[in-house]
Amino acid sequence: RTPLGPIRLDGEGLAALRESGEFEELSIGEDEAEHSIEMQLPFLLLSMEQADWTLLPVVVGHLSQQACALFARHLEPLFDDPNTL
Repeated sequence: RTPLGPIRLDGEGLAALRESGEFEELSIGEDEAEHSIEMQLPFLLLSMEQADWTLLPVVVGHLSQQACALFARHLEPLFDDPNTL
């Protein structure tokens, strides 16, 4: 939820990443400490207010080349969708 209202999450995309077994969810403490996207979401909501869209939040830290390739394979189908920004 943002000061400008809620943002719908991409439930289908989240389910696919969870089912892969390769992605982890942040704990409440980790989520509270993570602020990299919070300042951007109200602007995104405002600029996309006329569009029907959902958000698939993915937090990425330092990754090896192998990990990057693994996650890229899971995310690639999402980027093949012409509606993905």
